[in-house]
Amino acid sequence: MARVVQDMAANGLSVPGLSVRIVELGPGGGLELSAEDETMAYVVEGRGETRLGTLAPEGLLWLDPGDTLAVEAGPGGLRLLIGRAAPRAGQT
Repeated sequence: MARVVQDMAANGLSVPGLSVRIVELGPGGGLELSAEDETMAYVVEGRGETRLGTLAPEGLLWLDPGDTLAVEAGPGGLRLLIGRAAPRAGQT
């Protein structure tokens, strides 16, 4: 099961135009990333799998608007830093 470990904005870290959070997946846990806006996921620690291949420490996923991608944590779990771009002015 996925859980948000830390919501950066709730802890005073704010980057204009960017939402950042850390998500932790336990061993075998899964998460579906869905991008309404540009989204990146950086592997802080652990390993995982996607249909695109294996995730390893310091790996990066990039999702364009409209992309979805299922992530499954490996036996040691997986910690991701997920950043989402805020819509640009004039976009909905």
